Amino acid sequence: MTTIHRYSYLALCGIILVGCQSDSAPSTNTAKAPAPGATSNTSAKNGGSSVRRSVKTSTDLDASKIDLTAKETTIEDIVGQKAPEKLAGRQGPFETSTWQVKARLKSVQLMKDGDYYLVMKGEKGGQTVVEVPDPANCKGSPLEAQITEARKQIEEKYHPTKDVQKIDDAATVTGVGFLGWGKSSKAPKKGGESKVGARLMPGTGFKFGS
Repeated sequence: MTTIHRYSYLALCGIILVGCQSDSAPSTNTAKAPAPGATSNTSAKNGGSSVRRSVKTSTDLDASKIDLTAKETTIEDIVGQKAPEKLAGRQGPFETSTWQVKARLKSVQLMKDGDYYLVMKGEKGGQTVVEVPDPANCKGSPLEAQITEARKQIEEKYHPTKDVQKIDDAATVTGVGFLGWGKSSKAPKKGGESKVGARLMPGTGFKFGS
């Protein structure tokens, strides 16, 4: 092999080697993470628990759509609200409205997630709950002041603990509608029913007495 042919051969090998390395190098075109506060399509389709938690605390992107003028309703009408099979963001009109209901408060409990959980019963026997979240989890909510005041009202009257405290007090309860299937973020299995579905969450006000 002549000197010229030898150099040409080496140059060709070098070109082939560089091409192989380029093909095997990892791509730098990575997908961007969702912006803070944004909801991914997967989370929305599956009713992601973090998305529903923001609805519970009224810190979701649609919280500004909540009508703060309370509408009178009954426990039975609240219980009659049905959640769609898949839940993610706020569902109007029930979850974009503030509701006021006369009820008897039957029990109160401090839950693991920090919510005050109160069972309330209607005149016709219907039963659901009102939950008042920890104001520390409601920073930036347009309802933060009302939630804080409602929390104070329950704290001063009942001093809730992790144990269920039985009570039997008449009260007018105000809160935002919330759809769900009890403590689960998933719909009950076919043929099954949840003990608690639609409710008021967050609770924004209590007036004790009939």
